[in-house]
Amino acid sequence: MSEERFSRIEELIMALSNNMIEFRRNVEHRFDYLESRIKTIELDVEPDGRISEGFDRLSQDIDSLEKRLDKIEHGQNQIKASLDVILRHITGYGQDTDQT
Repeated sequence: MSEERFSRIEELIMALSNNMIEFRRNVEHRFDYLESRIKTIELDVEPDGRISEGFDRLSQDIDSLEKRLDKIEHGQNQIKASLDVILRHITGYGQDTDQT
């Protein structure tokens, strides 16, 4: 085997070695990134995570809105009853006319 050929083989081995090192770094970086993303997803999904917390807040907001709607409905019923009393008084509707 000639010296030139041997030198070329050494160059190729070094190049492959450098490529393998770079490839390994790239793979390790991607695994680190994936591990980080998985941890983030686990934190978001776990019972006390961000998603669960968001659903809890939505549930509280819905409960609050339901209470406000109940109060509004109650107020409307009171207004309707008051208007009914006023209209009956003005029109005399429902009053007994056989008073002696």
